Amino acid sequence: MEAIVLKKNGEQKLVTKEITAQEQKKLGVMYSDFILSFDCYVEELEGSQAFITFYLPVLENEEKQLKLMMRQVDSFCDYFNLPKSKLFKISTACNWDLFTELTGDKAAHIHAVNGKFYFGNRSDLDDFEEATMDGFGFGTAFYLDVEAA
Repeated sequence: MEAIVLKKNGEQKLVTKEITAQEQKKLGVMYSDFILSFDCYVEELEGSQAFITFYLPVLENEEKQLKLMMRQVDSFCDYFNLPKSKLFKISTACNWDLFTELTGDKAAHIHAVNGKFYFGNRSDLDDFEEATMDGFGFGTAFYLDVEAA
């Protein structure tokens, strides 16, 4: 397993072993898995999905944490020249229990959306998804075919 540890000062470190929950707590970072789903074949991925693992610093509230997560996805897409406009879903699996333990924030939004964020021409987007689309350009060229859905 390889993952990137991002510290609060912006420093990044590549780790090749899993960091235990106890070590995460001590370091103030949380395990964060992302699956990015694109509405096209992406040559750089040899498919339509990217899989990323980070240990992200635990910030003081859910809003700041989610914004950090989206900035990391944006940077990843920029670095690998991935088509953000065709990114229609981000699925996450993170250590939200540790986040709640360290911050006292219950992470209500992430639980309400079951760790999944959708983008594109959809009528069911929430305010966070719409703001993320506007801010990063995720899913701006994705059109949900309501006939097929």
